[in-house]
Amino acid sequence: MQSTDRFARPGGRWKLVPSWFVIPTADNVIPPAVQRFMAKRVGGKVKEVPGASHVVMMSRPDTVVRHILSAYAATR
Repeated sequence: MQSTDRFARPGGRWKLVPSWFVIPTADNVIPPAVQRFMAKRVGGKVKEVPGASHVVMMSRPDTVVRHILSAYAATR
């Protein structure tokens, strides 16, 4: 088994990984305020979807796909 020491870093390496968030504003599972906090904490790029529920990928797939494609383009 490999050592995980190379991943150790004060504050966590997750802060160095680019992040994108789709926040459905009518989510009753994970409150949008919590999602905004998590996105802000990691410096994530946010797309809010007004009126969308927790399963935003089902109700607004076009919006989700556009955000995924922008994340892809930004990392190439």
